[in-house]
Amino acid sequence: MNRHRDIGRHYPSGSQKRALQSKRQESAKKQRGAIDRYLVQASASEPQQVVEQLQTQNYEINQENVLQTHAPPPPALVTASDELVDRLDGGKSDHRPSSETIQNCSECNDNSSDQDDLILKDVNMTISDSDVHDGGQHQYFLVNFEDPAFWPDCLSTSDRDFLVMKGAKQIEDMEFPRDCETKRRFSINYLKRCLPNGQIGKRQWLVYSKSKDCVFCFCCKLFANANCALASDGFRDWKNASVRLSEHERSESHMTAIKEWLELELRLDKKCTVDKINQQIINEERSRWRSVFERLLAIVQFLAEHNMALRGSVDKLYEPHNGNFLGLVQLIARFDPIMQEHLRRVMTGEIHDHYLGNRIQNELISLMGNKVQSTIIKRIKSAKYFSVILDCTPDISHEEQMSLTIRYVSDGSVDDVPPGVYEHFIYFIVVSESTGENLTNVLLEELEKLGLDFADIRGQGYDNGANMKGEKSGVQARLREINPRALFSPCACHSYNLLLGDMAKCCPEGMTFFGILQRLYLLFSGSGKRWKILRQFVTDLTPKPLCETRWECRVDSVKAVRYQAGNFYDALVKLSEETNDPKTRSETESLANELKNFKFLVSLCFWYDLLFRINTVSKELQGLTADFSDALNGLEGICTWLTDYRQNGFSSSLINAREIAEDLDTEPVFKATRIRKRRRMFDYEQYEGEDVGGRNAQEDFRINCFNMIVDTAIASLQRRFEQLRNHNQIFGFIYNFKELPKSVLKSCGKNLEDVLTHGESRDVDGYMLAEEMDVLKYVFPDSVHGDLRKMLTFLSIKGRSFDFPNLWIALRIALTIPVTVASGERSFSKLKLIKTYLRSTMCQDRLRNMACGHTLHREQCFSGIRFQ
Repeated sequence: MNRHRDIGRHYPSGSQKRALQSKRQESAKKQRGAIDRYLVQASASEPQQVVEQLQTQNYEINQENVLQTHAPPPPALVTASDELVDRLDGGKSDHRPSSETIQNCSECNDNSSDQDDLILKDVNMTISDSDVHDGGQHQYFLVNFEDPAFWPDCLSTSDRDFLVMKGAKQIEDMEFPRDCETKRRFSINYLKRCLPNGQIGKRQWLVYSKSKDCVFCFCCKLFANANCALASDGFRDWKNASVRLSEHERSESHMTAIKEWLELELRLDKKCTVDKINQQIINEERSRWRSVFERLLAIVQFLAEHNMALRGSVDKLYEPHNGNFLGLVQLIARFDPIMQEHLRRVMTGEIHDHYLGNRIQNELISLMGNKVQSTIIKRIKSAKYFSVILDCTPDISHEEQMSLTIRYVSDGSVDDVPPGVYEHFIYFIVVSESTGENLTNVLLEELEKLGLDFADIRGQGYDNGANMKGEKSGVQARLREINPRALFSPCACHSYNLLLGDMAKCCPEGMTFFGILQRLYLLFSGSGKRWKILRQFVTDLTPKPLCETRWECRVDSVKAVRYQAGNFYDALVKLSEETNDPKTRSETESLANELKNFKFLVSLCFWYDLLFRINTVSKELQGLTADFSDALNGLEGICTWLTDYRQNGFSSSLINAREIAEDLDTEPVFKATRIRKRRRMFDYEQYEGEDVGGRNAQEDFRINCFNMIVDTAIASLQRRFEQLRNHNQIFGFIYNFKELPKSVLKSCGKNLEDVLTHGESRDVDGYMLAEEMDVLKYVFPDSVHGDLRKMLTFLSIKGRSFDFPNLWIALRIALTIPVTVASGERSFSKLKLIKTYLRSTMCQDRLRNMACGHTLHREQCFSGIRFQ
């Protein structure tokens, strides 16, 4: 009976908690020692030797090691030792444990302190009718198949068959340790033998053990020939190795072991072993599990590529809200017999290790991410020279994420990677501070972890932030102090963006113009009713909000009003007639009057021309293969266009504005504004140019608005692209070397040699570079001259890259230097799709691996994943 104070209590009282804890302790006490039926006490020396061997190899007893050491074992055929390992490991594998398994797991936890003093013994395992194996009672061992020193003296038939199919793996590419006493060591020459006719043959049967620094006879070790050290504890008498190995390979026991080895290998190839039926069942199960893993990997890859979450609120099959991963598994099982059979075994309890849990999902994601990253790093190392592209942004959890992108030029030496320019996103890095010093230290640490040599950096690409491009304490300045050959190039797209910002803020009319466009968007987007009225009149382009950082995107906002000014005016009038809100009515009437203002219409025309032209050049530079020639051509083109537009642009804008004014039924004239009176002191001489009373409103608008905007653009281009012109002075002669005399080529080559020299190291020889260019003037086709990418491809395809090494290196370095950081900006778009509000607690490793799934070359990287 509950006491009065317990009425309405929603949680157990203290006495109830103590009673529950007492029951748990009593239950655990009863279960203590139950695991002893699986284990036996070892001798004094045997367990210590096993522990030392396992510690030497850093051997982890878990399901992942079993999968990597063997071909994927079917859980229906998992031995008793495998099941016990899973229990000792604390249940790392994804399975649905039975009540007995749960009991044994708790027993194992209670006896964890005695694990080092125990070894595995015979375990009786009952196999169901569908899970046919060798049958009966077996003795199982934890075997490290990579090192022969850990092979037990009595191998099971399946383990011996597996080792024979795998073959004798010989180590030849390592520096073997030297014996402390004799100062001798193993040599790869011991793997060879001299035949009677003088030829050199190879000892296929000799294998080396890293853990014991000794050699074993592969066939004698497998077939229980323990009469010599090569078959038992290993041989390491390096002084007499040649003699002892020759004697062993001529011995009768060795020849008998080789005979048994070859016979078993032949029977396995023909599938004619004694346990042919069992082996066939094992192979079928292995093939089935391989097919299951291929489907699971494809599901994870699909979800990663499409920015979809894997898990749901439930981790069980055929239940609502179990996530996209299990949902796709269920969907595939409806049409695929392999997955259907797999789910049937899981649901009926025939197998416990289903590999559908969250740990396997994380493991597959990690496998794909590591494979992509390792493939990219391999290509970068093959290319030698590379550039770093950095950019920072806060994520949804308010952590500062730095995107690391690397640009390199492939020389065609890597298979399936043709010569060309490549930019690869590596991963995101969490940074605590955005200062130049901290970002520099983080970059150096990450490059060291990736195994990339900092001395091979030839370019840096950042935005125009002070912490990045600062001449004294910026990242580029700090990196150039360490590596002067790491040339810095500010992002051209950011420079154009800042150019437009300078243009819009240089005069009051420009700021007023964009303010009207923003007011127009906010008015109609304020409610669904207003937007519906807008769509009745504006059926094509809708108004867009103005971005404070991406000025070139404002062309969409201007374009909608530029070609639909009459439609917007009619929508404003309609909204003004139907609204009952005084504030909305006042706003609509004010905007309608602004649209009919001829000054606004002229601004609409020339602002659209400026934004469209600059946006076109900026989009062309955002490609992955953009180089100096593209940036310079775009810069020269826009400078020429601005100079011509200053002369003729205002008159053309007036013509276009009059057409719009005619559609709006308004007079195409500039309204004169009241001249502001300025206070002057008595007897003060008036400045001649100060009296603007005789100048009309049109001329005043052209001088104070149009000319000021265009002049600001021209001046900003000269200032913001100064670094690009400096790089053109260094590499520009490569584009048009056909037209330059040899003396100029020598001078430019010498200048390039000085720039690419640091200490005793230099990348090119300026004199030889001029000689190579002089020869190639008449070798390159006319279509190749002036295009660095075509020159690179021509030398690579024709196989002449090492005939002209200096030009080959100069081309690769020139193409390596980035001109934009568009790749880093693209990674931020993926960051916002991956780490959303609902996934804001995602760990950094998972974020990195998921982001790697979105790289442009993910299909080529993922194709190399194999389950061995």
